[in-house]
Amino acid sequence: MSDRRIDDQSNDVSWVYLLGRVLNGLTSWLPLPAPQSLTNFKEMVSKRAVKVYADVYRRYSPFDGRDVAEIGAGWGFALDHYLSYGPRSYYALDIAHNEAIADTLRDNPMRDKVHVVRITPDHFPLPDECIDVIVSENTFEHAANYEATIAEASRILRSSGRLVALFAPLYFSPYGAHLWHTIKFPWLHLLLKRQDLRRLFYEGELPAGLEFDHDYHWEQFLTLNRLHPREFLLPFRRPGWRLVRVASYPLPLMHTAPEPFSSLLTHGMIIVAEKVG
Repeated sequence: MSDRRIDDQSNDVSWVYLLGRVLNGLTSWLPLPAPQSLTNFKEMVSKRAVKVYADVYRRYSPFDGRDVAEIGAGWGFALDHYLSYGPRSYYALDIAHNEAIADTLRDNPMRDKVHVVRITPDHFPLPDECIDVIVSENTFEHAANYEATIAEASRILRSSGRLVALFAPLYFSPYGAHLWHTIKFPWLHLLLKRQDLRRLFYEGELPAGLEFDHDYHWEQFLTLNRLHPREFLLPFRRPGWRLVRVASYPLPLMHTAPEPFSSLLTHGMIIVAEKVG
């Protein structure tokens, strides 16, 4: 048991925490689609990659013969599928998982096309205008310096190149805390103080086969940038970009609704933008 968990349990119990515990108990039976192990997560990502390419990338930014960069490549579980579409080169950009990506690619015959690059939220160590297509999945909601991330994307993208990003869940959405293994009551993270939310999360049991502990998931929660849907679009409304498609899901136009409905009911977003000028 970590020191952090011990410290949480030593806090005085507040009535807000007790209310949160009751509410969370009412939805403890919900089968939310959270990974039960790293192997299970790999299967989820691989299956999603097939659908994402077919429904989005193929339509707006096919990979064949192009230089592609993925912001937030994670463990690289989608790479086997994406490399099968014949990119000229593929840059797997991530702030932390570089060794894991290299390990994933060890037996891939197209691994020589892949360049694993460690980045920071405000710096991509790549030359100007070297990329035709930028893709990103479930990363923008974690971008610590979102404006700088988009500025770097613009810098490395060639003129008329496209950025395609899909990301969820947004912070203010029902499960925007990314703590769905034990926090299953919608919007509970918005109702509780951070110390009460942390206590409730650490008290819950994670799946027995899950390789990542409470500390790992709590750190993921702390990285969330808490941007509203309209704020994700601001950089793309400035000179240098042309918005090709914007959609929210599960309700396609919810991001255009007035606040607070836009933020509370937009689970995720799709942004397709083209670099101009």
